[in-house]
Amino acid sequence: MRLQLSDIPDAVAEVDQLPRVDWKVMDRWLEANFLRTDRRAEARLELVLQWLELLAERLGDDYWINSSPRCVLLTNQPKREGDDLVRFAERALDQIACLLDMSPDARAAPKHVLVRLHSVELYYTYISHFYPEGEYGGSGGMCIREGMPHIAFPRSPAYEHSVIGHELVHAVLSELNVPQWIEEGVALILEHGLTGRPEILLNHETARELRAYWNNQGLSEFWNGKSFENADRGQGFSYQLAEILVRLILADHGSTFLKFLQQASREDGGESAARGHLGKSLNDVAATFLGYDGY
Repeated sequence: MRLQLSDIPDAVAEVDQLPRVDWKVMDRWLEANFLRTDRRAEARLELVLQWLELLAERLGDDYWINSSPRCVLLTNQPKREGDDLVRFAERALDQIACLLDMSPDARAAPKHVLVRLHSVELYYTYISHFYPEGEYGGSGGMCIREGMPHIAFPRSPAYEHSVIGHELVHAVLSELNVPQWIEEGVALILEHGLTGRPEILLNHETARELRAYWNNQGLSEFWNGKSFENADRGQGFSYQLAEILVRLILADHGSTFLKFLQQASREDGGESAARGHLGKSLNDVAATFLGYDGY
């Protein structure tokens, strides 16, 4: 008899007119019914696919599920474009694994799940479920870590490869406890390498604006990740500074960077790992570019 998501009590609810799964409920059911972890992983993937089928039915007849060895894509693209997108995702995983010396395996499915939504409005409705009430900055894609880690992004032909490359870095690093500034810096650098998109243009004016902003603002919310959710220009400045600092660390400490990455903790923003593997504090790291160490 086929495993049915609908047979698991309280596992699926209708929220924002979309089927939402309570993954904690589902995981407790799987643990009670599948003692072998390999069978449990297979069952979880089957239930994930059933959830995607429910989502496809709700979103429209033109949505379909495309699967590759390590990825599952829900999309309403023509088949050729959908195939191209999962092929790119597979190539991206290979390059991420090579550059980070890490396994690109998915943490939960056991495949990386990508949900491509046909409009920006629908995308924001979808991701709002994962945010508490409040005001946040814009988003072109998101690696959702809650419950069943997956990537959601809106239709945007010019940027989809960039979004997928960027968010897959987050998905691969989700096993670790990497501070957001390090994760975002690494994701941006790898995104540029994967897609050929131009790197940050750091001219005198941009450097002056960044230095003025951060010397006035202070870096506490940058280190703890809060500045990346700002609804003002601080969000963009956070991403720019993250890429700059990670590039500087790679240039000066390339041989120890992976150890720094693997041991950096969100709890202290990476301070202990910086002192242990870079031989300097986070303020010293920032001062390399910002020119001031009184943060």
